[in-house]
Amino acid sequence: MNTSSAPETASGNDFGAFLRQLRRRAGLSQTDVAVQVHLSVGQISRLESGARLPDPDIVATLFVPALHLDDAPHLARRLIVLAAAARGAHVPVTTAAAAATLQTTPGTPSEDERQPVRAARLFGRADTVDQACKRLLEADVRLLTLIGPPGVGKTQLALTVAQQLQDLFADGAVVVTLANVAGPEQLIPAIAAALGLPEPRQTPTPEWLVTRLRHKHMLLVLDNFEHLVEAAPALGQVLSGCGQLRMLVTSTLPLRLRAEHRLTVTPLAAAAAEALFIARARAMDAGVEFDEEARRLVRDICRRLDNLPLAIELVAPQLEALSLAQLQAALAVHPLDIATASMRDTPEHQGTLRTAFQRSYDLLEPALQALLRTLSVFIGGATAEMIGRVHGAVHGADQIVPAADLAALQQQLRALARRSLVQIGATTHAPVRVTLLETVRAFACEAAV
Repeated sequence: MNTSSAPETASGNDFGAFLRQLRRRAGLSQTDVAVQVHLSVGQISRLESGARLPDPDIVATLFVPALHLDDAPHLARRLIVLAAAARGAHVPVTTAAAAATLQTTPGTPSEDERQPVRAARLFGRADTVDQACKRLLEADVRLLTLIGPPGVGKTQLALTVAQQLQDLFADGAVVVTLANVAGPEQLIPAIAAALGLPEPRQTPTPEWLVTRLRHKHMLLVLDNFEHLVEAAPALGQVLSGCGQLRMLVTSTLPLRLRAEHRLTVTPLAAAAAEALFIARARAMDAGVEFDEEARRLVRDICRRLDNLPLAIELVAPQLEALSLAQLQAALAVHPLDIATASMRDTPEHQGTLRTAFQRSYDLLEPALQALLRTLSVFIGGATAEMIGRVHGAVHGADQIVPAADLAALQQQLRALARRSLVQIGATTHAPVRVTLLETVRAFACEAAV
C-alpha cells in the first residue's frame, strides 16, 4: 500500500478513528484486517493512530470489502473522503471502485446536510470513551446509560462518544438536552423538537415518534435524564419500534429498562485532573507557568474537588483573581462557594457545583434526604451499623427508617448509591463501608443546617 509516515494530525486521526470504529463494527481484529488488505498488523495500527497516511484508492479497493461496507455505501464513502482529507486532497477518483463508492446513495444524507456533534477536549477518558464506543457497536446493545455523580463529566463523555460514532450511522447522531425539560410528559416533545420534526396538532406520543423514526439509522443522545426516569418506559417503546435506533443516555441513576446496559463514570484519575486544571488555567493566561510547588497545590485542589471535571472547570478560572494558595485555603473552608462559574456561556444547571448537587438532592424522597444529611457527619465513611445508630439518635424512634431496622436502612443506602450520591464498598471480611465524595458531604452538611 502506498502510505507514508507522518506526524499525528487531526485529519489523520479522523481517518484512523473511523477506521477503528468500522473494524469494530465488522467484528474484526487488526490482524483480520491486515490479512485481507495485505498489510502488517503494525501498519494497520499506525493507520488507526494517524501515524501513517492512507491511500484513498487502496482504501476503496481493499478496505471497503474487508470491512464489509459493500452494503453500507454511506460508510464506505465517508471512509474514502477521510482518507483523502488525511492527505489534504480532494477525493481522487482514479479507480472504478472509488468512483462507484463515492456516488451518494439516494435517500442518504450527505455530509453537508448533517449537523455533526462536536465535543470539547477530554482529559483521562480515552479508555472510557473506547469502552462506550465498543459497547454501542455490539449487536445486542441498543441502549447504553452513562451513570455517575453530578459533575463527573457524563455530558462531555457522551458528546465525545457521539462524535466518534456519528459517521457510522446513516442518519448521524442527534443530541437531546433534557436539563430544562420540566417533566416526564415533555420527553417525547423534547426529542421531536431536537430532531426538527414538524409539530403535531396534539402532544406527540411514543407511537407517533416511532412512525417518524422507524426507518432511521441513528444514534440518539439523551443528556441529563435523571429527573425524567418515570418516562423511561416511553423510551423503551420507541426503542422497540425502531430497529435501527440506538440510544446513549446520561443520568445519575439507572433507567431500569430491560434493554439497558450501563457504564459507570467515575471521577478523573489524579494526573488527568491536574492536566485539566492546568489546561483551563492556561486558557485564561497562556503564559502561566506551573513549577513543582504549584503542581503540588493543583493536585491538592483537585483532590479537595474529588477530581470532578465540572468542579475543576469551575474553580480553575478563579486564578484570575486568586493565587493557588488562596484557592486551596478557600476550598478548605467553603468548597462549594468557590466552585462557581465565571464564564458567561456556562449552562445554568452547571453554573455552580452546589446547583448540580441540589438537582439530585431535590429528586430524593424526604427519608433519603434525611439519611444523606446524617451521612455528612462521617468523615471517611462509616458502616451501616454506625450510620444506623447516629441516624436513629438524630431523627428519633419515629423516623421512617428506625436505627434498629438495619435491613431497611441498608436498602435506603443502596437507593442513595443507585443515585450516585454514596459509594458502598464491597469487602470480603470487613463490614461494608459507606462513603461520600467530599464535595457531596460538604453539600449534605449545608443541607443539614
